[in-house]
Amino acid sequence: MKKLFSVSSFLVGFLIISAGYAADLKQSKFTQVVNDVEVISPADNSRKAAAVNDIFNMPDLVRTGEASRAELIAEDKTITRVGANTIFSFDPASRTIDLQRGSLLFHSPKGKGGGTIRTSSATASVLGTTIMVTTTSEGGFKVLVLEGHAAIKFLSGIRQDLLPGQMIFVLPGGHPSRVLTIRLDTLTRESHLVQGFEQPLPSMPLIQQQVDNQVKQIQTGQAQDTGLLVGDQATSSTVQVVQVDPSTIANVTQASNGPAASVNINTPALDPALITYLSTTGGTIAFFAAPIATPNIFFNTPTIDLTPYASQTPAFVFGAPENITINRSVAFDGLPANSSSFLELVAGNQLSIVSGSTVEADVGFFSLTSGGAGGLTLNGVNILDNDPMGVVAIDSPSLTINGGSIQAPSGIELSGGNIALNTPGLIKTGFLSLTATGSIMVVGGHNGAGGSGGGGNGNFQVGNVTLNAGGDISLDGSTKNPNAGQQQTNFTFNMTAVNSLSVQNLDFGGYAAVNMTAHTINLTNLDFANTSTVTLTSHFGVLAPGANTNQPSVPGDVNFINNVTYGGNPAQGFIGRGIGIKGGAP
Repeated sequence: MKKLFSVSSFLVGFLIISAGYAADLKQSKFTQVVNDVEVISPADNSRKAAAVNDIFNMPDLVRTGEASRAELIAEDKTITRVGANTIFSFDPASRTIDLQRGSLLFHSPKGKGGGTIRTSSATASVLGTTIMVTTTSEGGFKVLVLEGHAAIKFLSGIRQDLLPGQMIFVLPGGHPSRVLTIRLDTLTRESHLVQGFEQPLPSMPLIQQQVDNQVKQIQTGQAQDTGLLVGDQATSSTVQVVQVDPSTIANVTQASNGPAASVNINTPALDPALITYLSTTGGTIAFFAAPIATPNIFFNTPTIDLTPYASQTPAFVFGAPENITINRSVAFDGLPANSSSFLELVAGNQLSIVSGSTVEADVGFFSLTSGGAGGLTLNGVNILDNDPMGVVAIDSPSLTINGGSIQAPSGIELSGGNIALNTPGLIKTGFLSLTATGSIMVVGGHNGAGGSGGGGNGNFQVGNVTLNAGGDISLDGSTKNPNAGQQQTNFTFNMTAVNSLSVQNLDFGGYAAVNMTAHTINLTNLDFANTSTVTLTSHFGVLAPGANTNQPSVPGDVNFINNVTYGGNPAQGFIGRGIGIKGGAP
């Protein structure tokens, strides 16, 4: 059951710098000023009282006093609301907010470019959403999403996606806390940043929708109100909370033991009684849950020390006939960081990883398998393999990934019956392979993909890509022409579907070759580079009539539905000279 907390009021210091989206937030107009609000000029430290209709320009600062607040609106209708005891400015980098102390609410209308909030340890990137950011006394900060979606990017490259009602602390040094779910009805009712202004937020209907969703979850028993207020301090696994009696302080910690019939791993050292040597001369060592008495494994420790076994074999397996539950972030240490080592987590039924956690290993091959019919769903989970030759492989009868990140220098292999990547977080690797006996659906990606050689930008930072589906493939970049690869000449993007293949809202400019094979191919709002070799193979091998005029899809053909271009020009003009269309697909 989901646990819901409330948020207490608590403010003080951190610094945010850099990053960028579309048009700059170089100036905004004050639309409301309450009590003590000053504009400070860094050049001479001069101060003047802020007034409605004043233009606030970078690099000036806004300072608010006790029981004070202000609202500013940019030309693109981006709203910044500043709470009490706050100092902030717009950084010279485009669309970046520099919050030195205090709290603010940031709302960016959908399609208007969003913005970035960043410290030396992390960034909070916002696109078409409403968030609240509050600094903490130890130099970190916390981010809470009221509606829409926020992505928190850490210096390590890890990305944590937050959904409405979710909050995370970014700790000093850039480490994340676990993700919490906050009661939005209490927050929005009591927050001056939401209710303390004359004009309601344009996103208030969307926020209210999320409030109603949470209330329904509580009423139906899907969520439980803890009755606790979130405090101002956190670690990677605990947060300070205040009980109903505000003089009583408690820590929220995750349960130390799992459900009945579980082997509980609460310390880095493993129980020798459960170690099985599958071969005495190398081979594999396994940690098995007993099939009858304890068929489940429950992880609740920040590290697992595999050093005692590494001298005998570079291969280790955690196996459970039923379920494996990872109840917090965990790092598997001790195996050699080279291509010969591998680590496997194999659940005969369900593999569950708590939302917002990070699971990492430094091995050549890091495999996660969930065998139950219910499949595997990862919500905001980060899977990391830091070995220079590392590969991450995830297999399940059905696989759904919502946010989070998967990172492995060499490759990522995802396989299952059906695979769905819904607004995926950072996917960073040399090659990406998705293999499904059913369908593959990728929705989201925002800034698209980048090649592995130099990093690229956006959610996908990959080299070669291969998608194979026994049913359909649907690939939607969500925004107009996000980049599908940095400028490289040696990467290929291959997609094969037995039925239909639909691709929209992508720019394939970073790939030397793009190959698509399916019974029917439907393309909308995408661009191929004029240096790419494009091969499109459908059943009949012809371009459907009325290319790029929004005609209905013709089964068995290649369909340029609308805005399909080659080097920025209508793609139908490049058939036979850059774009090849063939028949023969089933």
